[in-house]
Amino acid sequence: MAGMNTDLEKKREQTQTLIKQGLYDQAVIICGQTLEHLYRWLYKELQPRLKPQEQQSVSKNIEKHGKAVGDLTIFEEGSNVARPAQPRHASAR
Repeated sequence: MAGMNTDLEKKREQTQTLIKQGLYDQAVIICGQTLEHLYRWLYKELQPRLKPQEQQSVSKNIEKHGKAVGDLTIFEEGSNVARPAQPRHASAR
């Protein structure tokens, strides 16, 4: 997890830079990718600790997406998060 803290700090700094530049959509994308990374890490940590019935339930829910855990994104079709259509600069608004 120590290496993850360094990676998270780098992503935070990158996001701050994008925000200062007015590149808000890119900042949201970077944060989304960071959350995806955290979700994958959490899944790998928790999955082996689940009871067999819980593991089966999780597997069935993941299968509904037709992708492996590593291929799922928070920007999936049908998710509650919408990917920005085009990266925009604040001055383009």
